Parts: sequence; C-alpha cells; structure tokens
Amino acid sequence: MVKIANKYPNDDNIAVQLCTPVTTTEEGIVIFSVYEVKAGQLEKALGFYSKFLYEFISVEGFEFSVKMWMTFDEALEVGKIERPE
Repeated sequence: MVKIANKYPNDDNIAVQLCTPVTTTEEGIVIFSVYEVKAGQLEKALGFYSKFLYEFISVEGFEFSVKMWMTFDEALEVGKIERPE
C-alpha cells in the first residue's frame, strides 16, 4: 500500500481529501475516501483515482468503485430548489 500510495501523491489542485472512514464486515475491510473535487477537475480526478485503485487489482478479493456525490447545496441547485431555512 505504501509503495503504491507514494506513486500517487494527492494533488490539492485537483481534489482535497475530506475524510477516510474505515469499518470491517464479515467479508473484510471497507474503506471510503471522500474528496472534494475542485471546479473543472472532475475528469482529471476520476482518471487519477481510478489509476491509483487499479494498482490493487491483483490483490485477491479486492474490489473498488468510484462514486460521485453532491453536496446538499449542489443538489439543491441541480433540482432548482431553494435552500430551506
């Protein structure tokens, strides 16, 4: 993990890591990494983090997915909804 992580240092110009919650399940360890992607950097961020995660593909049982979420305010804007007071 450390060797691979050193190949992919975080670039705060693309995204800022907000948190990395970890839990365990009967199947193993689940790790979420939450990043806030800078405006106009989504394509770069998806490419960067997909390449990083793909480095672990040979680890037996390893699975990954990349999901996009919005902040509450972004979701309101998309839905053209005013923020409640």
